Amino acid sequence: MIEKYNHKKYFFPSLGIVTLLTIVLAIFTELYFIALIPLAILIGVLFVLNFKQFYFLLIASIPLCIEYEIPGGFSTDIPTEPLCVLLMIATVLYFIGNSKIKTLDFLRSPFIAMIGIVWLWSVLCVFSSQVPLVSFKFILSKMWYIITYLILTIMVINNLSNLRKLFWCFFIPLFFTVVYAFIRHSFNGFSFELMNEPSLPFYRNHVMYAATITVFYPFIFYARTWYKPNTLIHYFLTFNILFFPIAIYFTYTRACILALVVGAVFYFIIKWKRVKESLIAVFIAVILFSSFFYYHNNYLKYAPEFTKTVYHDSYDNHIEATFEGNDASSMERVNMWIGAIRMFPHYPIFGVGPGNFYPFYKSYTVIHYHTWVSDNELKLSCHNYFLLLLAEQGLPGASLFIMLSCMIFIFIEKEYHLTNDPETKKLFLCLGAAFAMMYVNLTLSDMIETVKIGALFFIMIGLLINAKAKCFETD
Repeated sequence: MIEKYNHKKYFFPSLGIVTLLTIVLAIFTELYFIALIPLAILIGVLFVLNFKQFYFLLIASIPLCIEYEIPGGFSTDIPTEPLCVLLMIATVLYFIGNSKIKTLDFLRSPFIAMIGIVWLWSVLCVFSSQVPLVSFKFILSKMWYIITYLILTIMVINNLSNLRKLFWCFFIPLFFTVVYAFIRHSFNGFSFELMNEPSLPFYRNHVMYAATITVFYPFIFYARTWYKPNTLIHYFLTFNILFFPIAIYFTYTRACILALVVGAVFYFIIKWKRVKESLIAVFIAVILFSSFFYYHNNYLKYAPEFTKTVYHDSYDNHIEATFEGNDASSMERVNMWIGAIRMFPHYPIFGVGPGNFYPFYKSYTVIHYHTWVSDNELKLSCHNYFLLLLAEQGLPGASLFIMLSCMIFIFIEKEYHLTNDPETKKLFLCLGAAFAMMYVNLTLSDMIETVKIGALFFIMIGLLINAKAKCFETD
C-alpha cells in the first residue's frame, strides 16, 4: 500500500521534518523523550514493511521469554507477547492491503475452520462468564495466538529453507536454556527438592521447562536428517538427541518421561496405520475408567489419608508414593479433577467462563481428597486440559477440542501415507510424535494457554497445513 504513494520520495523528507520539529519541541519543553518519536515512527514503518522477518525474532524469543506480573492479577510474557500483538496487527494490515493474495487459499483448510469454531465458542462463553474480564482477556490472547503463531506460520514457513530457519531460531535459544538449567541444577547435586529453581526465570516451573523441551525433542531427530553424517552440525544434533532425555529426566517430571515413550510408540502407530484404532482404544479406556470410579462413588475408596500425603524429597520416594496414593502433588491433581467434574453439571453448556477455573473449583472438591497443598497458593489450574475445558466452556467446548485433536492425528496418518516425498514423510512423523507428546502433557497438565506450549501447538498445525500443500517437498 505504501508503495502506491511512492514512499521513497515522500517518506524520508517527511521524517526529516518531523525529526527537526520534535528535537526543537523537546528542547523547549525539556521533555526529551519526545525526540524519540521519529525513531519510533521509523521502527514502526520498517516493522510493517518487513514484518515477516520479525516473525523469526518472535520464534527466537519464545524459549527466552519471562513471565511478568501486571497489577490487577494479570500477567504477560516479555518480550514475546507484546511482539506477538504487534505482529498480529501487522498481519491484519497486510491482509487489508493485499486482499487478493494467493496465500489466502489456506483459509479453506478444515483446520482453520475448526480452530475458528473452537475460538468462536469461547467467545460465546464470555457472555455467560462468572468473571467476564478474565474471559475477555482469554479470548483476546487466543486470537493473537491464532493469527500470529498459526496464520503467520502458514504465510512465512512456506518452503524448506524457512522451515530450517524456524528450527534454528527456536532451537538455539532453547538449547541455551537447557544448558543453563542443567548447569544450575548440577550445582545443587540435581536436587529433587530444588527442581523448580534451575529453570527460572525462563520457565515458570520444572513442568513447563520439561514439557517445552519434550515437545520439541522430535524436531531434533528430523533436523539431523538435513545434514550429512560426520559433519560438525550432525554431531551437534546427535549430542542433543542424547542430552535432551537426560535433561528431561532431571526435571523429575513424570508426564514428560511418559511422553517420550508415547511419542516413540506413536511413531510406529502412524507407520502401521493404527491411529484410528488407537483413538478408539483411548476413548474406551477413558469411559471404562471413569465409569468404574463414578459407580457408587468408588473414587472415595482411594482417597488418601491427610497425614500420610506428603511431599517427598527424593525422586524414588516420589514415584513410589504416586502409586501408593501418598504423594501430595498427585492427590491434589486428582482433587482438582474431581472439582472440575463436579462443577460441570452446574454449568453444563457454557461453563464458568474461559480462565475462571481457579476461583470456583474449590467449593466443588471433596474433603476426602484434600491435602496440605489444597490451599493452592500458586493458583494452579486443573492439570487436565480436557476437564478444564469441560469446566470453563461446558460440554460443547470440550467436545470441539476433542474433535480438533482427532482431526490432527487422523490427518497426520492419512497424509503420511498419501505423500511420496521423503522430506514430507519425515516431517509428518516428527509432527505426529510431537503432538503425541504434547497430548500426554495436556492430559496431566493444561499448558496450551501458555506461550511456550500454546505457540508450539499452533505452529505445528501451521506446518501440517503447509505440508499438505507440498511446501516442503524436495526437488
